[in-house]
Amino acid sequence: MGSAIAQRLASLGHEMMVWNRSADKARSLGLPVAATPQALASACEMVISILTDANAVDQVYGEMLKADVKGKLFIEMSTVRPDVQKALSQKVLSRGARLVECPVGGTIGPAKEGKLFGFAGGEVPRVPADRLLVKNQTVIGFYFGAWVRAHPRAARARTSPRTPSGTGS
Repeated sequence: MGSAIAQRLASLGHEMMVWNRSADKARSLGLPVAATPQALASACEMVISILTDANAVDQVYGEMLKADVKGKLFIEMSTVRPDVQKALSQKVLSRGARLVECPVGGTIGPAKEGKLFGFAGGEVPRVPADRLLVKNQTVIGFYFGAWVRAHPRAARARTSPRTPSGTGS
């Protein structure tokens, strides 16, 4: 799914660099390829990740967070248990970076069309500033959790409406 997301974002004009555990898969996209996760995190101000499971999240972020990531944004789209995301959030924050959890629902076809469903969590008040990239990939963004209960009106105002083009506002 990561390849489909990268292709979609590149087709919309976003400057991209990719990394994949399978170098051939990364090269097949025709985009600049980072040699390592650490090199990717060093070179980019924003990193979107979508990994297969909790072990992959731990391994890849273990490498990426070796870079100087202060002030950078990570958007984590893997579908993993909440405790994995909470632990990751603490690691990312301890390095001076930000994490937005945005697991997605859908398959490769909808990913290529920007029609995934995104469920944003983490530093929710910051998501709207970061949403430009996410909106190019998702139909609807949902906020949930303690922040929403404390700020229901703001949460409604920041939720992406469904649009015919497949992108939120």
